[in-house]
Amino acid sequence: MTSVLAGAVGAAMLGGAPVRAARVGQVPARSVCRATIGLMAPVSGSLDDLGTQQVDWARLAVATFDRRHHTDIRLEVGDTRLEPAQSVVVARRFLADRAVLAVVGPSSAADVAPVGPLFGRAGMAFMSPSASSDALFTGIYPTFFGTVAKRGDEGVFAARFIAGALRARHVAVVDDGSPYSLDLTRTATRTLDALGVGVDSLSVTQTEVDYTTLVAHLPADVTVAYVPWEVAGEVQILASELSAAHRKVVIVGGDD
Repeated sequence: MTSVLAGAVGAAMLGGAPVRAARVGQVPARSVCRATIGLMAPVSGSLDDLGTQQVDWARLAVATFDRRHHTDIRLEVGDTRLEPAQSVVVARRFLADRAVLAVVGPSSAADVAPVGPLFGRAGMAFMSPSASSDALFTGIYPTFFGTVAKRGDEGVFAARFIAGALRARHVAVVDDGSPYSLDLTRTATRTLDALGVGVDSLSVTQTEVDYTTLVAHLPADVTVAYVPWEVAGEVQILASELSAAHRKVVIVGGDD
């Protein structure tokens, strides 16, 4: 997250957001460099765990950045609830605040889509810590920056790692029903098939809290499970239940 923060500041100052960057020059010489960074995250709603983690890491990143660079960065948090309409509300609030230099977020591609044109017209640089839809990396939003691989690449590289470094011959590929997870599992499954790796495709829902049924249905020769789920904490629950069932299965997750 420190690199995301540095990138957001750098993108704004180096031309990603010319309108906002101009204000940096207004800081008197010899003064401490002060700036406000907006953070768009789902601190409430269906993925509040993700939002809480992103806010906590962002606060740590701000403290680390300030200590290293003798700056005074203020973090302004806006709750998107992982809802596009609410993301627009937060984006407009940040755009109305002349102190905001750049924005970290939103978290998902669905939230990036409606705010991209708003930030683009205002010249506001924004950098998502987790949005990965391939469409976002086509230049459609000129002030958008991403920090994770696009899904088409990530699924391919995950499959190659599983087949190559892990030498798996039979893999369970499990999606959680989200667009993010479905995109990655489809790409990984195609690549694993092409590499001659056996695949068992399975699904769960994000409302599940017990994965014992999933564990019980895993074939005995499965040695790797690819689980690119949106909520990393749910993967930890699965890992605990695999351990409790005395299953030695390597878990490969997504970028979350």
